Parts: sequence; structure tokens; C-alpha cells
Amino acid sequence: LELCFKAALAHAGPSYIRIGKSDSNPVRGAGEAASLDPHWLNRVDGSNACIVVTGAMARIGQAVGKELGVAVLSVPCLKPLDGRLAERLRPFNHIITVEEHNLRGGLYSALCEALVAAGPGPLPQVTPLALKDQFSQNVGSHQYALSEHGLDDAQIRQRIRAALKL
Repeated sequence: LELCFKAALAHAGPSYIRIGKSDSNPVRGAGEAASLDPHWLNRVDGSNACIVVTGAMARIGQAVGKELGVAVLSVPCLKPLDGRLAERLRPFNHIITVEEHNLRGGLYSALCEALVAAGPGPLPQVTPLALKDQFSQNVGSHQYALSEHGLDDAQIRQRIRAALKL
């Protein structure tokens, strides 16, 4: 949040910062280098799959990536999307996006557009994990609300394992 706020202050025009309500623990420690560029949470050389996360999903994405030995890339800023994102993802055959957002107009959409715009070459398989296009019918904890969309921690683990056929 601190990095996003600094970038918004430095930007010459309007900015929008979405602040989640999940009470999640920090993904990175205070001493770790950070920037607003997309950054690796778990870099695995030679991996043919990458989990790409944004926002509150960074914590679970990082944990699953470490458990499975899969690369994890965090994209903290969707607009403007880092122009190097497609190049960073070129080595991967399978990309799984994980976001607490609708399928359209968020990380998945932006990532697919960036991969296509990057030019000729093989495109990776992209599997989205995102909110269903429906309202929640019940009230509960953050994990409960996510579970209605197949996005609580256990469901994400299971869905990533299934997507990667592990």
C-alpha cells in the first residue's frame, strides 16, 4: 500500500488505489527491496509454469508457488501495466492468474492483451482464477466470501494443482 500511495502521489493525473479488507499478513518483509514494477515473489529457473497474482492474492500465490516449485510473479499495478510483463512471461508454457476481481477488466484480461500485443510467437496457456460473475448470497469472513467464488486458500491450492496436473 505504501508503494502504491507513493506512486499515486508522483503521478501527474488521477489515481485509484484499491485497498482490500482481508487482514492478510504482509507478503514481503520490511527489509526486502520493493518497487512498483512487476516483481518475482518466487523465481524458479527452468519452471514451465508461472502463477501471476495481484493484490490480496499475492500471499496465497506465493505460498502455493513455493509448495509446488512454481514461479510466482506479482503485478501490483494494473494500470498502467508494465510493458515488460509479456517478455518476463515468455519462457513459460502455462500461466495461472489469481485475482480477487472479475474475469474481465482485471489482471487476466490485461495479461492476455499484453501477451497478444507482444507479437508473433507461441502463446502460453493461460488459466484464470477470478471472482464469478455473481453476488455473494451470504455474509461471513473474507475466506468464506472467497469460498463462494472458489477462491479460498484451499480451493486455490486445489485449482492450481489441477490446472498444472499435479
